[in-house]
Amino acid sequence: MGPTAQGLIRAACFDSTGESAVAVSRDCLLYWAESGWTRLPSTPALDLTRIRGISCVDSGALLAFGAGGLVGRLVPGTSFDGWVLPRSNITIYGAHVDPDGAVVTVVGEHRYDAPVHGDTRPTSTAAIAQLARGRTTVMADEISCGRLHAVTRLRGGAIVACGDFGAIARLERGGTTHCTSICAGHLQAIAALPNGSAVAVGSGGHAFSLSPDLEPQLEPAQTTRDLRALTVDSDGVAWAGSDRARILRRSAGSWARISGDLRVDSSVVALFAHTLAIRAICDDGAIIEGTAESR
Repeated sequence: MGPTAQGLIRAACFDSTGESAVAVSRDCLLYWAESGWTRLPSTPALDLTRIRGISCVDSGALLAFGAGGLVGRLVPGTSFDGWVLPRSNITIYGAHVDPDGAVVTVVGEHRYDAPVHGDTRPTSTAAIAQLARGRTTVMADEISCGRLHAVTRLRGGAIVACGDFGAIARLERGGTTHCTSICAGHLQAIAALPNGSAVAVGSGGHAFSLSPDLEPQLEPAQTTRDLRALTVDSDGVAWAGSDRARILRRSAGSWARISGDLRVDSSVVALFAHTLAIRAICDDGAIIEGTAESR
């Protein structure tokens, strides 16, 4: 199965080696390897229309998350073990799985019922939850934030998320959160760096570095397209993917575009990078592969 239509792929992730990937399409799960895309058997317990993202948990298993508080362990083509959150009116857009797989942190948006006349309360707030071995240990809202899109854990242990209108939220001990805004754009992805800092990217080519204390620094990027995907390779180098299948590499505090004009309209939804190799999945099912000659 090759590329078909823009928007075919709603979510995707590579395995730890980058040699295979799983993607969520409109009506099925897809598996990619060197031979191309194949359709996986359906998983009756999983409503694919609710999925907003997937990420690796361990060998052969994924974390699936999305609308209606959907979160759980997915073995593609075999089974789905759904975990229960205290609230179901939450849409989860981002997740971080600790290396041992024991703790999962998810972020998104908690929507409220339509306000009555004169009610000035927000209709939605940021939501953060943490689960240990499938059981919820933290459930927190942050009324000063809107939707959160992605989350990571810094080297020092802090949990940090990013979202709409430049939101940066930090999960504190006891389940409380602290949120600040660093720009007007929507931040779509965040990743921890080996030195204890992090990078975040988003709409309009916004790119930031965040110190271990979350002090932001705007970084120049050679694109004005929306940056949607982010990864860090084994050497600690960050890579980002954007609309129109553009791929950028971070070096010395700036982001250089390494992909030529591919003359396509698809958006990068997942990235894998290792040493000099880079691989991306686009929302039309296309796979982009390349190498960088220098850093």
